[in-house]
Amino acid sequence: MIARIEMLEKLGFTSKFNLSNDKLKSNESNNIYSSQQVKFAQLYQSISDSEKSFDIYAIQTVNGERGLLLNQITVNSEISTIKFISEMLNHPQS
Repeated sequence: MIARIEMLEKLGFTSKFNLSNDKLKSNESNNIYSSQQVKFAQLYQSISDSEKSFDIYAIQTVNGERGLLLNQITVNSEISTIKFISEMLNHPQS
């Protein structure tokens, strides 16, 4: 998992994103984005780190901010998180 993150950071995905209240928040810029403001999202699925599994998303927003969202995969994943990610990946990208 660490090697994949380092590779993506070398490609310019340096911001760290978190999901909060159905929005994507950048830890670096404090910008908040809706799923429609995501220009590009690439999923790197089910990367395991010990006993935990994560999905890694390489994301570019409409204003050019590039970064990573790490989403822990659990049985109790919130519906809002699943919905946001689905919208983000299915949104027409330009």
